[in-house]
Amino acid sequence: MKLRTTYPGFTEAVNSFFDTLIPIIKPLQFKEGGPIIAVQVENEYGSYAKDEHYMPFIKEALLSRGTNELLLTSDNREGLKCGGVDGVLKTVNLQRLAYGTIQYLAYMQPQKPLLVMEYWSGWFDVWSESHHVFPAEDMLAVVSQILEPGVSINLYMFHGGTSFGFMNGAVANLGTYKPQVGSYDYDAPLSEAGDYTTKYQLLRNLFSQFHSEKLPEVPSLQARRVYEPVIIQQHLSLWESLQFTEKPLKSEEPVNMENLPVNSNNGQSYGYTLYETTIRRGGLLNSKKNVKDRALVFVDRHFVGVLDYKSVEFALPDGKGERTLSLLVENCGRVNYGKALDDQRKGLVGDIVLNHVPLKDFTIYCLDMKPNFLKRLSAASQWNSVPQKPSFPGFFQGMLYVDGHPRDTFIRLPGWSKGVVFINGQNLGRHWSIGPQKTLYLPGPWLKSGNNQTETQSPRHGGESVAEVLRAHGVKFVFTLVGGHISPILVACEKLGIRIVDTRHEATAVFAADAVARLSGTVGVAAVTAGPGLTNTVTAVKNAQMAESPLLLLGGAAATLLQGRGALQDIDQMSLFKPLCKFCASVRSVKDIAITVRKALAIAQSGTPGPVFIEFPIDTLYPFHLVSKEFGVKNPPKGIMGKVVTWYLHNHLKNLFAGAWETRDVSPLPVHIPQATDNQVQKCIELVSRAKKPVILLGSQATLPPTPTDDIRAALESLGIPCFLGGMSRGMLGRNSPLHIRQNRSDALKEADLVLLAGTVCDFRLSYGRVLNRRSRIIAVNRDKTQLLKNSDMFWKPTVAIQGDAGSFLLRLSKGLKGHTCPEDWPQCLKAGDVTKEKANRRKADEKTDRHLNPLSVLHRVDELMADDSIIVADGGDFVGSAAYIMRPRGPLRWLDPGAFGTLGVGGGFALGAKLCRPESEVWIIYGDGSLGYSVAEFDTFTRHKTPVIALVGNDACWSQIAREQVPILGSNVACGLAFTDYHIVADGYGGKGTLIGREDEDKLDGIIKEAQKETRQGRATLLNVLIGKTNFRDGSISV
Repeated sequence: MKLRTTYPGFTEAVNSFFDTLIPIIKPLQFKEGGPIIAVQVENEYGSYAKDEHYMPFIKEALLSRGTNELLLTSDNREGLKCGGVDGVLKTVNLQRLAYGTIQYLAYMQPQKPLLVMEYWSGWFDVWSESHHVFPAEDMLAVVSQILEPGVSINLYMFHGGTSFGFMNGAVANLGTYKPQVGSYDYDAPLSEAGDYTTKYQLLRNLFSQFHSEKLPEVPSLQARRVYEPVIIQQHLSLWESLQFTEKPLKSEEPVNMENLPVNSNNGQSYGYTLYETTIRRGGLLNSKKNVKDRALVFVDRHFVGVLDYKSVEFALPDGKGERTLSLLVENCGRVNYGKALDDQRKGLVGDIVLNHVPLKDFTIYCLDMKPNFLKRLSAASQWNSVPQKPSFPGFFQGMLYVDGHPRDTFIRLPGWSKGVVFINGQNLGRHWSIGPQKTLYLPGPWLKSGNNQTETQSPRHGGESVAEVLRAHGVKFVFTLVGGHISPILVACEKLGIRIVDTRHEATAVFAADAVARLSGTVGVAAVTAGPGLTNTVTAVKNAQMAESPLLLLGGAAATLLQGRGALQDIDQMSLFKPLCKFCASVRSVKDIAITVRKALAIAQSGTPGPVFIEFPIDTLYPFHLVSKEFGVKNPPKGIMGKVVTWYLHNHLKNLFAGAWETRDVSPLPVHIPQATDNQVQKCIELVSRAKKPVILLGSQATLPPTPTDDIRAALESLGIPCFLGGMSRGMLGRNSPLHIRQNRSDALKEADLVLLAGTVCDFRLSYGRVLNRRSRIIAVNRDKTQLLKNSDMFWKPTVAIQGDAGSFLLRLSKGLKGHTCPEDWPQCLKAGDVTKEKANRRKADEKTDRHLNPLSVLHRVDELMADDSIIVADGGDFVGSAAYIMRPRGPLRWLDPGAFGTLGVGGGFALGAKLCRPESEVWIIYGDGSLGYSVAEFDTFTRHKTPVIALVGNDACWSQIAREQVPILGSNVACGLAFTDYHIVADGYGGKGTLIGREDEDKLDGIIKEAQKETRQGRATLLNVLIGKTNFRDGSISV
């Protein structure tokens, strides 16, 4: 057979197939009143292209059978030259816009519509490698660039899917074979299970700009279930199963799968093939690369090794007499792209040699796992109870009980190594512990209902409803300090694949969720127990409120009937959190959980983002049978009062669980983001175009979704206006941008004729607006009206005040000013001042302190040695204040500080969240020795959860930022003094690596820093306890 050519055997197969297919398709064409608007002649034939007559043959085969819609071909750029056919529209496949790809397509077919037929929204995965992720912001940027000039687009994949059975396929690059996993989630806008992702929401927002009418409501998600674990009950070894296969083939030579005389002499297509022969000695067994694709090797049915593409030989043990050599060969998937299509025979495709002598006389069994074989196997009487040490390979059988209507679910196999999962005769696909795929998608229609149970019999609990909503919203982490009130939430989340990260203090859990929110663009989630568990989070929640971080706090509470009656840890939690949160709710029935969590998540992200709080009374989270036991009255009062009490409790319990497990929508609700009006943007365009000395002050709000930070950076560079960056916007312009001005901000603002406050607030950080020149034109953009106009009644007045999103405003401003740029001498002048000031700072770093190391010198060394992907977490006062002047984030979203609240203690939580979001990045915590005390215990968390970070502690045995003012003003150092504590030993005790650094180590400092970086790459959190002296660098800085 010669695939994809005009070889007669192949064309006969094509004609036979089309004779059946096209009559089905024909009435479904658009011209016949159906939905089909185009037909693709072939897919990426340019990657193969072995027969110039083949494409015309396929075209004619379609047309001659009545295909009358638009015909097209689809290739990547390299394949466009030879993948097309005359009279058929060429389209292109791509993921990123390489220079000139669209222009090349237009050049090849002038005056024709331009279509990206496959825009690769993600990529498929192969076994043993990482899950492919194509960042949502990168995808959105490319799609925007495609759509802007009027090019059409088709997403591949829009909806992730599943390659059930053995249809997973494989790739071959430069001779390297890599089998693909069964999940085709593809990091697509809709996940494998149909969940809406961040990509979906961003695309929906983008596409709405190209649609004149309001988009329809997002459809409800398909309901899913978490079922009880399957108990494995029966076992049948591979060797016992051979009697249920077709008659084995006796052959002198090995025969590949496709040529076996099985399936009515059509050969074997998929599955496994067992080859057995007799050996009389041990020695070197070599596959000669004829194992396709992977073989488990047995001697007398004892496992001895593996042969595959990487392992082609190993030594067989010696033994006496004749022994049976067995090779169980697995077809791991056929290559589906490129010229390797012609080399896809499976099984043993040639000789296997022992001591350089080919093995002969094989008995060959077909194990293609087809339904008839599985039926014979299931009905067999040879099944046994699972022994303590079952033999492998083998078949294992268990029962899954489904109560109620079957729902989609996922199967996880912890502790199992490799195999295939079947349910009700359906092949779900392969499991392999090497990953990256960890679960198998199981559609509800493949399940069968058992005896339906009423809600009072259901083992389900409210925690499952919480977990389902969180998963549907793309939540990957829940941070917690465990407590019995919230255990059902944590257990259910873990079952659904949401990672539970437990910390040593509840505040750390909230700080970590805050960091995830800032870095991922999603809502950060923390769950803590009732009473003191919640009160411990108050500072962290207030910090998130002032930092405008979208955060969901889930809290336990006393049972609904016991609130206000003196129950354990029962306080008025709602009153405590209402001043801190945008939304607070107390769940009163199980059926309300899903809509309450959905609503809270939408509110957290809408308008000005911020924290939201949901209180879960303990009886809304646990199963009915447990709650009903607690509701029972052991000695009810006699008479009418006893009956009333019993009736009331029973009725309350019934209402608590009424409709609890009905199908509910768990998909994200729409998020409202305020935007500037066209008139406001136009007015600002005119103001900026006339400005000679404009300045932009960029705040954290500019980094909020939905605008990708790379787009904001491009807009700022296009405008050419000098920028001062604060908060999360630090690093927006990279490390050494000529537009990024770090010094002399007050002088620049006095001289500027236009100031753009993009998410920046006139609070204490801008002297309440007093640093602004009253003659300057001021444009203020902020999502929050109060922050937008803060202190404008006293010290400053905006020329234009816009309640809207700063990031999208900057993009529209840049677009309106295309071709205009700021006068070059102005940023050059400010940059010259920067250089002068930083040289002076560098000279201070070279000065010797009275004792210990100069903190400025230490910070300079770290800044120069840290990796380009580093994230900097700032937690402290004086030492961190110096770091803010010296350390330069390499890119956007690579600086985390508490924000306007100035909270100490954020370090451990922020670093934990950052490392989980960006596991490949170096995460540095810059600690003062005072602030370290709040979260040094989280080194235990870093160790347990394998999140290695680097902590740099500026240890001057003092609360220096306070002492700097307290001593000269009040003449006392009371309460400011600390000790030169051995914090490095504390880190060691928690499983990290601590290092003490003093003046005697000054010449070795670079080496110590590099060693710390090496330790973290090897998975160990490190702490550098740096003894530092005093400088006058921050004289005049404020602490109140």
